[in-house]
Amino acid sequence: MKIEQSLKLVSVTKPNQQNPVVYRRERLITSINKQLDLINRYRCGEKIRGLWCWIDESGTMFLPIKYGKTVLELSKGKFSIECSSIEEVEDNLEKVKDMSRRGLFDEILKTTSETLRLKFKK
Repeated sequence: MKIEQSLKLVSVTKPNQQNPVVYRRERLITSINKQLDLINRYRCGEKIRGLWCWIDESGTMFLPIKYGKTVLELSKGKFSIECSSIEEVEDNLEKVKDMSRRGLFDEILKTTSETLRLKFKK
């Protein structure tokens, strides 16, 4: 059997530098994966630190999405996703991860990244 028949071959090589858009997406997805792992550990009863979600006095959970330590503004003046349970937090993280893969967070990530970079310029 020839290689060409068993594999889908393409004439593309890996670029020397990663596209900044792809880098920001992957960074957000990595953070979301860490949050999903923390949620699993939280369910097992472990004492954890760094979980993004928080609960108010009425028992409603809120999930901000963070890029680094910066909370993303998901819509004009809206910084969190309201959730009723830890399962809904997990579902919403999966949705945000999928949306990020499809490029729906690219503009928000670009704006946030540019704002962060301005803080480091002298």
